[in-house]
Parts: sequence; C-alpha cells; structure tokens
Amino acid sequence: MDAEISTTSDALPLVWYFNGDDPLEPSDYTLTSGSCGGTPQTVCTIEAPNNGGQPMLGTSQTADIEDALESIENNKPTANGTVKSFRSH
Repeated sequence: MDAEISTTSDALPLVWYFNGDDPLEPSDYTLTSGSCGGTPQTVCTIEAPNNGGQPMLGTSQTADIEDALESIENNKPTANGTVKSFRSH
C-alpha cells in the first residue's frame, strides 16, 4: 500500500519556482520558495508533477509554458494550467 501512496503523490502537481535561464528546462526549477526575482517578464511559478526532484515537463506542460511566454511577448501575461505566475519588472 505504501508504494501506491508514493506513486500517487509523485503524480500530484507541485508548485515549482523558476530559478534559471530556460523556462523549458526542468533543472531550472526548484521546490524552494523564491522571490521571483531575476530576469523580468518571464515565468515565476508552474505546477507540475515531481519527476525525480524536477518538474515533469511533458507535451502539455511544455505547450502551456510556450503559450505563457508568447503571452508575455504580446504584453498580455496569461496564466494557464501549468504556469501560475510571472516575474514582474
């Protein structure tokens, strides 16, 4: 029964904080709360399942991040199913 609980909890989305240069790179996210400082006008937090200490960025999550980045370029930052917040100026 413990194995089922562990597997199930890994599939639950967690909040990940972007702390790097590439919002599409799983290793650029941490579970540690951040101030969302750094490069303005990019992703701050996402929700995604845990994949060995990094967010699982499958096709759906990648598309959501790309859509969010495009919304920033169009000066209309829009959160979605994966991207929950943005860095500001």
